[in-house]
Amino acid sequence: MLENTSPNLIDYVADAQLVLKKYPINLFLIKKYQFQDKKAVWFIKTSKDLLSLKRYALDEQKWQAMISAYDFLSKKGGNISPLIYTWDNKPWVYSKDYYYILSPWVKGKPANYLNQENVISIAQAVAKIHSLSKNFRVPKDSYWQEYLGSWPEKTRRKQGLLLEYRYQSENLLPQTFAKIYLDNFQTFFSLLEDVSEAFEGPLYREWVKKISREPCLCLNGFSPRNFSVGKDKTWILHIDNICIDLPARDLRKFLYQVMSTKETWCKETFATIMKEYLKLYPLSDDELKILLAELKTPYHFMNITSRYFLQEDSSKLENFSTLLNKTLKLEQSKFSLLYRFWQLI
Repeated sequence: MLENTSPNLIDYVADAQLVLKKYPINLFLIKKYQFQDKKAVWFIKTSKDLLSLKRYALDEQKWQAMISAYDFLSKKGGNISPLIYTWDNKPWVYSKDYYYILSPWVKGKPANYLNQENVISIAQAVAKIHSLSKNFRVPKDSYWQEYLGSWPEKTRRKQGLLLEYRYQSENLLPQTFAKIYLDNFQTFFSLLEDVSEAFEGPLYREWVKKISREPCLCLNGFSPRNFSVGKDKTWILHIDNICIDLPARDLRKFLYQVMSTKETWCKETFATIMKEYLKLYPLSDDELKILLAELKTPYHFMNITSRYFLQEDSSKLENFSTLLNKTLKLEQSKFSLLYRFWQLI
């Protein structure tokens, strides 16, 4: 049975049908669930089961990295639905420049970061992934983006961007956005100097060495649709951004996603996330110092200013001054919370 309302959808279902012929299933229904150029999901009903067909647009080396991590974590019980193998015992299908995997459909809803129970369950799931990945071994034919060890250089680049934006702002005066930026430039530039010094010191290097020996698979993406929150379990649906890095990467990204949704850095939520995470994946005091430095990095401010200065269509810049003021309040709430970092964890 095909469900469609447009010629394009018919093509998408036809592609899925072609792939599903390679699996030992008796197909009843195909329904498009999520579709993007780089990632798509179909709901599949067979004579026995409900399944999920996922499609990814990745090059071969990145695919080998993702699928090796997916297979490892699903077999280790990492809140990832296990792979269903093809007729010829392969864990995926390659068709028309896309990679496909089939797995059991998991019941649940996309994560709601305003729901405390959802936040707790995801914090626990992330900690579990980090703990399990200590025994992961990188396949020789896969490619892992070089995040591990790159933080010092990338933080210095952020400082360079702030300087570049300062020069642009000086040429844009008396525009409101430029004035607000210049009023706050030195605060964030100095903050990045402190962060850089932390990353260039021995504590960061020692943690990098430790993760080189005992890998940490980072999800590196916390869109609510990457998770399915059920009654008894939270499932991780997509790991196409998976990488090996310090666990602080995932903690920072998760915390930023949650607090951005809340539009403030909430100390109760922060303390809860850290408590639940650290119970399953403890960090030493030295590692927590690096996490603190990473959290101090002004990503909120960097994101909004980069969007402004890289925007080529001037008609889309009208509301950016309001957005920048809102972002500054968010950064200030973060500063206030991090001042009490050690008490909250």
